[in-house]
Amino acid sequence: MPLIVGGSQVSNIPYTTQEWIERYPHFQEIATHLIKQPVRKVNKKKLLYVMQRELAVIAPREDDTIEIIGTEDATTCHIGIITHSGSKAVGLCHFDGYETEQCCKRMVEKLKLLSHGIPGRLELHLIGGFMDDRKISMNLTKELSDAFHDCDEEIHIATFCVTDLNDVLKGEIHFPVIYGVGVDVKTGEIFRAEFPDKGPALNLRHSRIFAGVDKIWDIYDNDKHQLIVEPFSFVSGAVYQAKMWSKAPDSMILEHLSTSGDQEPEGYADQVRNVFKFILANPDTTTIFNGKSLRFNLNADGQWTQ
Repeated sequence: MPLIVGGSQVSNIPYTTQEWIERYPHFQEIATHLIKQPVRKVNKKKLLYVMQRELAVIAPREDDTIEIIGTEDATTCHIGIITHSGSKAVGLCHFDGYETEQCCKRMVEKLKLLSHGIPGRLELHLIGGFMDDRKISMNLTKELSDAFHDCDEEIHIATFCVTDLNDVLKGEIHFPVIYGVGVDVKTGEIFRAEFPDKGPALNLRHSRIFAGVDKIWDIYDNDKHQLIVEPFSFVSGAVYQAKMWSKAPDSMILEHLSTSGDQEPEGYADQVRNVFKFILANPDTTTIFNGKSLRFNLNADGQWTQ
């Protein structure tokens, strides 16, 4: 089914953000409103943080464990949010170009399942990217637009704050304006956000990106209200690479392990080195998982415990 804007079907998906703006100028007004918001620092209580290459879907009418779902550290990455106007279910994914089509369809399927029998429509919010020299953001915007356009359900675009619309020039260098967003799952409000606490097993979850595990992971069990880390193994050569990268200087990490080194947030290189040190300390992930997923419950203090 096609994407819907203003009640009308999008016949041909525009290739660039500028083409989207020319056809639907109100997108610029919506993006400007979001960009001008102050950035909120989100408390860890009742927070579900979604990392790069992760997705989660929440049904607030059945789940009072989570109040905020969010993600940050997106440069060329895009944040995709889908809401159901009737059930208020919310899906969020931090896209980086891997398994884009499969993830879009997975989000839509889960939202429809959690909203079964409830009248309403699916509304899409795309946020992130900037005018990077390699046009990674532009290509991901197009890839996501095509993927959601090819889903089986009608999807109404509500927010389109991507690439050109999320760009600011500092001197002669382009940067993204919005790096992170949160969603209030009770009200549906989307806001600019940063997250001092990003939940459990961060190095383990992050290691999937740098150890050759090219997959998007569904991290939330709606029935049990648990965050899940499914078993995985590092690809051949990951530990050897980790020996080098765990000692690499900032400049080398930013140049070779980021799509946009100049735009990465402070502390990115330290975070990456810590991940590689984790891989070195845990070369065999079977000792972590013991054949089953890790499951975490969120307590009243905002701590995820196994």
